[in-house]
Amino acid sequence: MTNARACPGLAQGGDAPLAQRHTGPWADAEQRCSKIAQAAATGLMTHKDVEDALVRIDGPRRAPRLWIECFLSPHADVTRTTEVVVGVREQLEAMLDITFDTVEMTIRNIAIPG
Repeated sequence: MTNARACPGLAQGGDAPLAQRHTGPWADAEQRCSKIAQAAATGLMTHKDVEDALVRIDGPRRAPRLWIECFLSPHADVTRTTEVVVGVREQLEAMLDITFDTVEMTIRNIAIPG
């Protein structure tokens, strides 16, 4: 398994770089989103068919965006893994008490060379 990855959480009022974001209560929410995204990526990688996963939550609080990208093993059960990925979205919305405005899910099979 490779390392699970997660990108930073919700941006305050938009997509400001981390150095330009404010501190305080909103920073706590952003850090929480980042930790939850990391946990989601790590959780996806525990699935036997997932080789690598990226989960990213960003955008303003009023219109949050979710990206999930999974790289599957060559002989993965794509249907079952897709159900797991959709379930992750539902769990993230419940945990964060939000509805994602934009969701992009990419599931790729890793090709066997030769």
